[in-house]
Amino acid sequence: MSRNIETLEALESRVRAYSRSFPAIFSRACGSIMLTEDGRKVVDFLCGARTLNCGHNNHRIKAAIADYLASDAVIHGLDMATPAKLEFMEIFNSLMLRRRDLQYRQASTRAHFEETTSRSYLQRQH
Repeated sequence: MSRNIETLEALESRVRAYSRSFPAIFSRACGSIMLTEDGRKVVDFLCGARTLNCGHNNHRIKAAIADYLASDAVIHGLDMATPAKLEFMEIFNSLMLRRRDLQYRQASTRAHFEETTSRSYLQRQH
C-alpha cells in the first residue's frame, strides 16, 4: 500500500466503500476511463454515482463551464435569484415539465435549492 493510501486510511472517515474496493489514487479521467497515479487505466463503471452520464471532462461541458467562469457570473448563490438559475428553471420547466404535461401543484413539490442551514429543514416542515 502506498504512503498516500495509508495517509487517507489514517485521516479519512471509516464510512466509505468505494475507496476500500479500489486502493489507488485516481489522478486524471476522460470519458469513462480513469487513470491512477502510477498510470494504470481503469474503466469507471461507477460513473460518478450516475452524475457523469456524459463522462469525465466532457469537452463541451468543460468549455461551457470555462465560459461561465470567465464571465464572472455568480457561482455560489445558495437560493438567491441569478440569471443562471432563471435560465435553468425555464429550461427545466420547458423540457421536463411542460413536455410531460406536468405542473407544480403544491408549494411542497416545487424546486428547492438547498441551503446549508437548519432553516431549510424548518421551512420544509411548514
